[in-house]
Amino acid sequence: MVGMRGLPEERRTRLEDLVAAGSVVSAASGRPVSRRAEEHAAGSVLPVLPGLAGLLPEGGLRGGGVYAVEGSVLLGAALLAEASRSGRWGAVVGLPALGAEALAQLGARLDRLAVVPAPGRSWANVVGTLAEAVSVILAAAPAGIAPAEAGRVEARLRQQGCALVVQGGWPRPEARLRLARSEWLGIGAGHGHLGEHRVAVAAELRREAGRERFAELLLPEGTALAPVTAIGAVAS
Repeated sequence: MVGMRGLPEERRTRLEDLVAAGSVVSAASGRPVSRRAEEHAAGSVLPVLPGLAGLLPEGGLRGGGVYAVEGSVLLGAALLAEASRSGRWGAVVGLPALGAEALAQLGARLDRLAVVPAPGRSWANVVGTLAEAVSVILAAAPAGIAPAEAGRVEARLRQQGCALVVQGGWPRPEARLRLARSEWLGIGAGHGHLGEHRVAVAAELRREAGRERFAELLLPEGTALAPVTAIGAVAS
């Protein structure tokens, strides 16, 4: 267990209340977890899988930043995986269909992940509280989140130095990523078997309005959720 000695008592109490309510469970065991945390600072950059680094402004996830992913839960999980594999604490919120096996195949450390399957109407409070204890959060964004509420969440993230990857819409993310193309290799003439999975990912950066960055990624044979390896990356 990582200590929280640097946090004020009121922050510790809020996190303990969330854990005590059984809302936070371990990705490794599925059972409620005890309180864990680590030190992280706004502006620090968390690593991402090499094939995705060229799509992001700082080559990784900046502490305090928000990154939106459209359409692909796999892509959002891939953004979380490398930080987890490097030993950082992470959390998954409101994505019950994203299983532990999928996260593990991407390289995430399940013993470093907390899961809140159903945050309910308290989504912003849950994310804000987890931001005090982990370095990166992957969360399903509430439908039609208001700019004012999004701004309050962002302020909390900056204060705590936690990066947020949201599945769905967000008013002004640092980057917005989407799958531009997806194809399987190894099928032909009505026979053959599924082999490697080739995808193209597009990223629109807030700092580069009107431009998109592109990366072509190869998912190794055997599973569509194995760690991605870049086979080419270009910026338009």
